[in-house]
Amino acid sequence: TRVLVDRYLAWTLAEVYHRGDIDNATKAAGSIVAITFTEKAAGEMQQRILRSLRLIAGLKETRLSDHERSYVLTLRQRIATHWSLDEELVITRAQELLAESHRLEVSTIHSFATQLLHTWPLEAGLHPDFQPDESGYERNRIIKKAVYTQTRAGISGPQSTDYINLLNRLNPNALLNV
Repeated sequence: TRVLVDRYLAWTLAEVYHRGDIDNATKAAGSIVAITFTEKAAGEMQQRILRSLRLIAGLKETRLSDHERSYVLTLRQRIATHWSLDEELVITRAQELLAESHRLEVSTIHSFATQLLHTWPLEAGLHPDFQPDESGYERNRIIKKAVYTQTRAGISGPQSTDYINLLNRLNPNALLNV
């Protein structure tokens, strides 16, 4: 997590400004997303980023150990040195990012994908009011309906004898559990 936090900070405090189209904290904050697998990890990463930003911005941060505090201050120096920036500029950018902290994106892959789909539903071929099927209920309903419809069509279709023979070879419990 520390490496991801360091890279996130380096990107938002320095690297992104070298890209030409980003010249302020609002754009910098919205230019990167950190993705984790669990909500817990996303929350922890977000808190580490904010605590580190506060310290880099010159604010008092009591929730860091002495070792972490020293590490973050060294990181601030390393960011300034690596990108040939005045350390005061890094401090100013950290202060500006804190003011835009609501734009800092740290989420799970599922949350990020859902956000993208809600932002551009039509482009993704979705109804604008779609809701993710987190429980799998809707998926199961659609599968059961498709199996039922196809089975009825197969039994009553022109090749019904072949279809019935196929169904007889299947495990009936497996078919019922679909």
